[in-house]
Amino acid sequence: MGNWSANLSTWFVAAVATLLIWTWAADRTRETRELKGTVSFRSTDPKQHFVDPIKAFGVTLSVKASPASIDRIQTLLEEGLVIPSGTAGFPNTAGAYNIMLADALNNVKQIIATDATILTSRPESAKVVIGDLTTTQFPLAAKISLAEYESASINPSVVLVTLPTSAIDAMKNLQVEAVVDTKDLSTGKNNAPATLRLPDSVAVKPDQVTFVPDQAIVTFTLRRKTDNIKLATVPLQIAASPTDLKGFDITFQQDGGVLRDVVLIGPPDALKEIESGKFSVAAIVPLNSGDLGSKVAKKSVSNWILPPGVLVESVAGKQIVNPEIALKIEPRTAAPIVPEAEVEPPLPAPKGP
Repeated sequence: MGNWSANLSTWFVAAVATLLIWTWAADRTRETRELKGTVSFRSTDPKQHFVDPIKAFGVTLSVKASPASIDRIQTLLEEGLVIPSGTAGFPNTAGAYNIMLADALNNVKQIIATDATILTSRPESAKVVIGDLTTTQFPLAAKISLAEYESASINPSVVLVTLPTSAIDAMKNLQVEAVVDTKDLSTGKNNAPATLRLPDSVAVKPDQVTFVPDQAIVTFTLRRKTDNIKLATVPLQIAASPTDLKGFDITFQQDGGVLRDVVLIGPPDALKEIESGKFSVAAIVPLNSGDLGSKVAKKSVSNWILPPGVLVESVAGKQIVNPEIALKIEPRTAAPIVPEAEVEPPLPAPKGP
């Protein structure tokens, strides 16, 4: 019995010693390396949530691992390592988060499958937004650029759209745009493929929206193609009653009183008149006595001075042709009335002797 106990104790000590030696040896084979690559965030349920930003970004990681694991992680970083929502450190519910990258990466399954530990990350953290998505139907509207056309019909007439829930109100009474490029089309009847997009006024990133189907066919008769030009600046002008304006000083807060990067479409001859300076384009901001009296801070462009057949397509890269203009309206200070100086009457001339 005594020998058996002694042998058991000896075996236990030997096993513990072996484990310690193995652990020490394994740790000695792990090395710390600095690895560079890209990571990105993704939603595990893309039909219910979007992630912003979705674009991959560069990181520098300090990694402790065996040589084989270091090679594996370097490959993952070169391919683009994805951190899915629901990973420890990266929630899967809607909200704005500051994700500690080393913590989140240590919980990604591809990293867990190795013997690696992410010690540090540069940058240390990343700000991420998870938003709710809603799926609903919207009608389509044809948007045919650089063309005069008629009788446009769209197939299908409605599409299923998945978009941020926060954008639903902005889409009220709006339609999905079916955009046709007329560059390679001939005059006459056309059946043209159209790409789908939301109106610019909704201000939703394209990667946060999906369409089913993702394309439509627009049938229309192309009468003639038009051209386009971009004007670097277009002056703003106030339209108001001269009587109302007399009592106020008005300043455009808008970039020196001009709109920038205005794209016009229309007949080539009319556009040439603009380019040559024969026709001066302007954007009109209307003000009435109520606007002036309340010193309104913003007012939209109401109309444009343009040649016949010419239309505004976009302003500053946005397809909003009636942008709001920031104004500063101040009552005009009346000039002080300075009384005329009294003039002494001339002294009578002295009488002669």
